Amino acid sequence: MASTSATDQVAAHWIPDGDAVRCGLCPHRCRIGDGKAGICGVRENRGGTLFAATYGKVAAVAVDPIEKKPLFHFHPGARILSIGSVGCNFRCEFCQNYNLVLRQAPLEEVRIEDLR
Repeated sequence: MASTSATDQVAAHWIPDGDAVRCGLCPHRCRIGDGKAGICGVRENRGGTLFAATYGKVAAVAVDPIEKKPLFHFHPGARILSIGSVGCNFRCEFCQNYNLVLRQAPLEEVRIEDLR
């Protein structure tokens, strides 16, 4: 599990659950023991508090054609900024982002100020 950094945030949508925490972000509703992560691999229980370990961290940044996104007939021919991190609650081996799902891509901390 990743160590706490300056950008790690206490996660939203969780409750204590005995000696663990219950994540409420997705339908899996993971019960996460201390020192463990949920199915997504990025929401971590640290001492009874759930942290969003990828807050402010990106693994992929690209400018893509709008047609690549699920935006039906939205500004055809336009370009769109795509930003993504690691982790997912699915395990689709055909996914073009499978390396991100498995946390096999390096993360870089970013701040909104850095993107201006």
